[in-house]
Amino acid sequence: MFDTDVVVVGCGPAGAAVAIGSAQQRLRTIVLSEEAIGQERPGETIHPGVEILFEKLGVNDAVNRAAGIRHIGHWTQSPRGHRLLRFGGEPQDPWRGYQIRRGVLQEILAARARSVGACIEDRCRALRPIRRGPRITGVETSRGAISCKFLVDASGAAHWLARTDRREIVPISRPLIAWYGWAVSDEASRFREPVLKIEDGGWCWIAQIAEDTCAWARLGFGEKPISRLAKPRALMGFAGLGRERGADVTWRYVARQAGPGFLHVGDAGAVLDPAASHGVLRALLTGLRAARCITRILQSEALSRTELASFGEWSRQWLMYDVQRLRAIYGEAGWSVEARA
Repeated sequence: MFDTDVVVVGCGPAGAAVAIGSAQQRLRTIVLSEEAIGQERPGETIHPGVEILFEKLGVNDAVNRAAGIRHIGHWTQSPRGHRLLRFGGEPQDPWRGYQIRRGVLQEILAARARSVGACIEDRCRALRPIRRGPRITGVETSRGAISCKFLVDASGAAHWLARTDRREIVPISRPLIAWYGWAVSDEASRFREPVLKIEDGGWCWIAQIAEDTCAWARLGFGEKPISRLAKPRALMGFAGLGRERGADVTWRYVARQAGPGFLHVGDAGAVLDPAASHGVLRALLTGLRAARCITRILQSEALSRTELASFGEWSRQWLMYDVQRLRAIYGEAGWSVEARA
């Protein structure tokens, strides 16, 4: 007898989407979050294409109330000029992206997961998977063992399950570190429509996320692509909120996305740098797809192999499409991201 149907490791957008999707199908669902819900994270800018997923998850109204800024596109600055790239829609009713703190978004998604029946255990650390033959049947946690029919890794770029289970993680770029931070000024509204600036050897992104606060990110492609990058010059009149931080955004993926009793979603399955532009969209969609996959398998075990293979191939094809798109963009700028032998 299993303690629960689904255990999800991680409560970011991907993990919360799995939890909501599974609980909506009346699957017993437990989410393990190593940290307290609502901690600050980078990545506040969200593409408007995510709106349909917010509606499906039942959080659209809450997100709209919390999103202080809705932008119609972003500016690009490069040697070719300065132009506004709009998302689309009609002039009188343009599509709008979201600027929302990741911690706030996590709180909204977690509250929704609880409301539909998922149990969220915060400050609970996943230690190692439990196996019965080739199948994962549970997880050892800092609070004891939990047996389950499916274990979903939504731990993010740490790839908890793949590393713990010694699964292959395939690099598809040379090492890349994105540097990011926040800065405060009364002039933050200059960046209400975010700015992507193509610089010598890399790019920087600046977006207003609150009345007096901007978030920024930078990525370099020089001889030392992991060198620390400071606050952009365009924000030199702004007061920094703490020191800049780095995140490993080396392009990579877990070779086996799904198998007997497990799936990988969001960054736990694959990582690209922020210029891919739809990290939250991908997290939510992979989470919902995983929940649907699990539901179908639990309804008919005969579908297991087909459903898991389909999930893995779908994840791989989406990743490769984004990889090709980024390679084309960076190649046009003369930047190489290829992994070195």
